[in-house]
Amino acid sequence: MIQRGEISTIEERPLDKDGNPTLARVLSEHSGVITKPLTIPRGLRAGALHKGVRVIFVEFVDRSGAILMRADGETEG
Repeated sequence: MIQRGEISTIEERPLDKDGNPTLARVLSEHSGVITKPLTIPRGLRAGALHKGVRVIFVEFVDRSGAILMRADGETEG
């Protein structure tokens, strides 16, 4: 299901080849629950996300998923 929420935490590991975090947890506006770590797309890894930034994300039945974009459409922090 595609949802909106805000970044709760950025995981310290794993990092991509450039040293940027690849996973974040999101507080869902729909359920009020914090997700399992979701994949951060490459274009948002270099400082575009931090705690409190609103995002659009997809979460599957097994609770895996990915952040799709910042809710404000920005690509920089």
